[in-house]
Parts: sequence; structure tokens; C-alpha cells
Amino acid sequence: METASKEANLEDGAEVKTDAVRTDTDPPKPGCLARASTELTTADWLAVWVGLLCFLPLLPLALLVVPGPETEADPVRVKYLLPQPMDWASDPFASWDQYNATLTWPLLALMGATYWVYLRLTGKLGKTAPIRYLVGFIVVSLLGTGCLWLGRYTKLSSFGVSYAIYAIFIGMFLGNVAELSPSLSAAADKWLLPVAKDGEFMIKIALVLYAKSYGVIWSIGLPGIIVGWVGSPLAVMAGWFIGTRLLGMDNRAQVMLLSVGAAWCGASGMAAVQPIVGATGDELTLCISIVVLFTLAFQLLQPYFAIWADMDDAVAGAWIGASVDQTGNVLVSAAIVSDEATEVGGVVKMILNAGLGFICLGIAIFWSLEDAKRASRQSATPARAGLGMLWQKFPKFVLGFLLLSLIVTLLESPLAGTAAGVAIPRACSSLSTWWMCIAFINIGITTSCSKLFKGVTSGGGAIVKLYLLANTVDIALGLGLAYVCFGGNKGAASDPSASARGGFSYVAAEVKQM
Repeated sequence: METASKEANLEDGAEVKTDAVRTDTDPPKPGCLARASTELTTADWLAVWVGLLCFLPLLPLALLVVPGPETEADPVRVKYLLPQPMDWASDPFASWDQYNATLTWPLLALMGATYWVYLRLTGKLGKTAPIRYLVGFIVVSLLGTGCLWLGRYTKLSSFGVSYAIYAIFIGMFLGNVAELSPSLSAAADKWLLPVAKDGEFMIKIALVLYAKSYGVIWSIGLPGIIVGWVGSPLAVMAGWFIGTRLLGMDNRAQVMLLSVGAAWCGASGMAAVQPIVGATGDELTLCISIVVLFTLAFQLLQPYFAIWADMDDAVAGAWIGASVDQTGNVLVSAAIVSDEATEVGGVVKMILNAGLGFICLGIAIFWSLEDAKRASRQSATPARAGLGMLWQKFPKFVLGFLLLSLIVTLLESPLAGTAAGVAIPRACSSLSTWWMCIAFINIGITTSCSKLFKGVTSGGGAIVKLYLLANTVDIALGLGLAYVCFGGNKGAASDPSASARGGFSYVAAEVKQM
């Protein structure tokens, strides 16, 4: 009778909610532990675990290689605790001492092993032949080594030409030249593309390892925090308004990428925001190319303008630190003015770098709310951005960044005065650079030059207009805040005395590795 009644209701068009009735044949719902296990093995969380796994060997390595007080340690070994190419001026082979030349290969093998863990846990090895991932990672890691090696050439790096430029363009060269020949294209698809598609995952690992000590932030002082964390967020918001409202750009992801690139941390900032807004590799490469091109111009224009305007050195440094993209370019630019400008500029840029996780958090929340609004406009049922949606959209690598920053901060006190205490944050930054370099090569490989050109020229060059307008806002806000915070008290705020100089020394050491 019950079955007949249900059938009658169905014939009458009545809605029957059968999912509310549990039968013995229904599969049981997963428990909290099962759901947590599934959540923690997603690609987002795996980037956090791989980043933390990469960090683990650094403490024993530091205690083994540079034991004892900082004053008694070899400064070269403290700086280059993590194997990598060193700075060189004329002889390329001077970049490799025995330590770095010997241990770089085990380092790449360990990075490959952690990547292999990710492939294993995500099931990718069951879908694609493992040998293709192995060959692909060997190729891109060797290319990454070459890009870092070129990036340490001081005669070019002193002009802001870093490893990132080499990595992006070498990757693009490989990917696009392969398209000219069917056989080369097939080889690239077979041996390079599987790894190249994981460029975004490697960026997330790099950003987890981008951790900064909270102690450095507070040691810098309020003026630097105001210049760094007030002007740039306002410039990001202005860039979003200019792109979506004034220029009417439809590609929201690209607008956000370029707004962050113009106002925050250049390539690093855009790479961090890419997975949050769902931008493609082509869009990221286009935005990085625009930012890199104009940064090379602004890093020369701004310091000479400061000199022409007879600007106070501290004001000039704070202005350059707040508005020139990329840390290396900031130091190159501010050095044209004076040593004091270089110190203040480096300190302000350090503040921006340390705030990368927080700006990502803000953008993730904003993006979830925007998605909910768009869904509401397209549906009769209003969509709400609840905590569940915010958590789903939240970039988990930000949690890894904050957690690792806390670990680095907690290590400061027990390791104070030791060589290991100085070497570990630098090694963590170097490891981030390794992953970022390989990621940029992968992104370059998957980027189409024809799409890149089309992106620049579409909409009457709207994307270039957006960058120039957003960067102009950032420059104006940075200059105003620099005058307010560093222009009125040359004896105090404008002098990055003991604590600020300590913050700058950390920045300078980090930049020289990049």
C-alpha cells in the first residue's frame, strides 16, 4: 500500500522527499575523522604539508654545518646554508664552491621526493606514467638551477634582473618553440607538460616557505608599518575599482592580479593571489611580464625624481620601498639615492613582504563575497557567503605561511646569538626561491605567446592602462604616507636606528640570495 501511495503521488506531480528516509542499503555518511582526512589530503593542504616537510631538515642542517655563535661562524656558510648558486661577477664557476656544488643535487633529489609524495597522495601516478613525471622534474629542476645561476650574475642583478625573469622567459621559449614542430610538441606534451601543470602547486609550496618572523615586523616600528600596510591595501582597492568600473574590464581575475602586482609584491604577490582568484597560467604570465617591464623603468625614474626634488633620504627610501615592485628592485632603486634611503626602503619592503599572507586572506574573503553576489544575480535563490563557503575558498597555504612564520619566530629566542639562528630564516627563504623558480619555469612552459599578445592588445590595451593607473595611485599614496611618517622627525622616525637596521639586515641578506 505504501508503494502504491508513493506511485500515486508521483503521478499527481507531488514532490516526494525520499532522501529523508534512511534505508539499510544507503551508504553511511562519513564521520568527522573521515571528512577531516579527506580535507587534509586535498591539493591545497598538501602544499602546506610539503612546505613544512621541506622546512624540517633545516634546523639539524644548521646545527650541523654552522654550530656555535654567529661571530665565530663562516659568514658565507651562514648565508648559503641551503645549497644554491652564489653571487658572481666575472667567473661563472666562482658561483659554486665545493659545498654548494656537491649538495645542490641531493637538495633537488629531496625536493623531487616531496613532490613525489604529493603525486602519490593525489593519485596522479596512477593516471600518468611515473617516468614522465620523473623526467619532467629532472628537466625543470636543472633549468631552475641554471636560472638561479644566471640570476646571481651581479652585473645584471644590480639592475633588478632576477631569476624570475629568466625562469618565465626560458619556460615560454621551450613551450612555444615546441609548438613549431609536431614532433617537438608531442615530446613536450609527453615529458614536460605533466610537471608543468603543477606550477601552481609549487607556487603554494614556495609561499608557505616564504615565512617571516613576526619579531622582525614589530622591530621595524610604526612608521614603516603605516607606510607599508595602509597605502598598499588602498592601492589594491583603487586598482580593482579602476579595472572593473572605470575601464569596464570583464576579466575580474586579471584585474585583481594586476592590482596586487602594482601595489603589493610584484611577481610574488600575483603568484600568491592566482589560486585564490582562479587565474590561468597565461593570465599570470601576462601580468608578471607587464609588471617586470614597467618596474625596470620605475626603479630608475623614481630615485632620480627624488634627487631632482631634493627629497629627504628617508622619505625617498620609504616612498621607493612602498611603491617599487620586487624587493631586489627596491634596493637597487633606493641605492641610487643613498645608503639611508636603501635601509629605509628595505625595511618598508620587508613589511610588505611579511603582510603577503594577510592580503591573501583579505582577498580570499572579498572574492568569496563577490562570488556569492554574482551567484545571487544569476539565480532566483539568493546565495550567501557563509563560513562554509569562506573556508572552502580560503587559500590553505596562507595557514601554512602563518604557521611557519610562528615556528621561525619561536626559534628566535632559543637560537639568539647563534649562527643557526641567522642561517635558518635565510635557508627557508632560499628554499622558497628554489620552488618559486621551478614554478615560474612550469608556468612559462604552459604559456602561449599568441594568447599573451592577444591579452596585451585586447580592449585597447586596457590591461596596460590598468597597471599604469593602479601604480600611479600606489606611487601617490606611498609618497604622501612617506612624508607623513618619515618627513617630520629626522632624528627619530626617519632614522632606521638599531631595531630598524636589524630588520633591514635581514632583508638585505635575503635579497642577496635571490
